[in-house]
Amino acid sequence: MAAVKAASDHWPAGHIHFEHFAAPVGVAAAGGQAGFEIEITSTGAVYRVPPESSILSVLLSEGVLIDSSCEAGVCGTCTTRYLSGEPDHRDFVLSDVEQRDHIMVCVSRAKSARLVLDL
Repeated sequence: MAAVKAASDHWPAGHIHFEHFAAPVGVAAAGGQAGFEIEITSTGAVYRVPPESSILSVLLSEGVLIDSSCEAGVCGTCTTRYLSGEPDHRDFVLSDVEQRDHIMVCVSRAKSARLVLDL
């Protein structure tokens, strides 16, 4: 997969699709060095995501239902639209265009202090 990606990097966006069935070897888990907040637009609720937790695990623990499957950033099931903040994309599914307004809550983190999710 790495060789095909390298050989096709110059192709226009959307002309090649990669489908992973497991996270590539050596990729870091969903945790991060710093915690951050997520805000849910429909309720205004704000939740803290500690370094050792994923956005998905925090949402589920707070009763916010999110579909998920692989929890490794390879299936796309938990794709969620974000409205503001700066995400740290760690998935293997979303294109550069899709990453402009979506994250995978199972693995993505935040570079900003808060991410506002369209939930």
